[in-house]
Amino acid sequence: MLFCFHDSSVYMQKGQNKMDDNYVSRDLRSRLITAGIAEIEAHGIADFSLRRVASACGASCAAPYRHFENKSTFILEIIKYINSRWELLQEQIEQVYANDTKRLVTELSMALIRFRLANPEFRAVLTVDTNSLDEKQRSQMSRMTAKIIKYTERYCREHCPEKTGEKSYLIQSMIYGAVLLCDNGSFPDRDASLKMVKSCMENCLTEYN
Repeated sequence: MLFCFHDSSVYMQKGQNKMDDNYVSRDLRSRLITAGIAEIEAHGIADFSLRRVASACGASCAAPYRHFENKSTFILEIIKYINSRWELLQEQIEQVYANDTKRLVTELSMALIRFRLANPEFRAVLTVDTNSLDEKQRSQMSRMTAKIIKYTERYCREHCPEKTGEKSYLIQSMIYGAVLLCDNGSFPDRDASLKMVKSCMENCLTEYN
């Protein structure tokens, strides 16, 4: 009878190498996305260059294509990445205020304002002209405010259905306006400004006439 003995360390090393390769691949993908965000900030969507993104990561010009099908898919994944960061916070707020729609709208809105102010590197992506995006990219971009719109409309249907469109528009305007005015220094006292914005939102939802 013949016995065949295998050196388990060989298999362990192969397994470790595979894990290391996967880690390196994920790390490069993350760095490409980060560099892609900076590329949009510097050059916009129209002049977005995969070659420059790869160069910023110290990778070959072919590297982005191992992670993203093409430029359009790459930009879509950048938007998804930013959304994923926001949605982690959004889900926590939804759980806390699930039974109070008015409070849910104001807390989500204020959290989104703070999220955008705290992440200025996302600004160029979030303020891009949506006409320059394809359908999938526009759909993904709209996710950031989709829940706020949804809960605003729910609240209005219960209290002032004839004002649904108007109040949804006002809430979104306050979000974008607050970010812009805080960002450009028009409101130097940010905490006081955000407190005022929250009060305006609450009044907007409460006033039915």
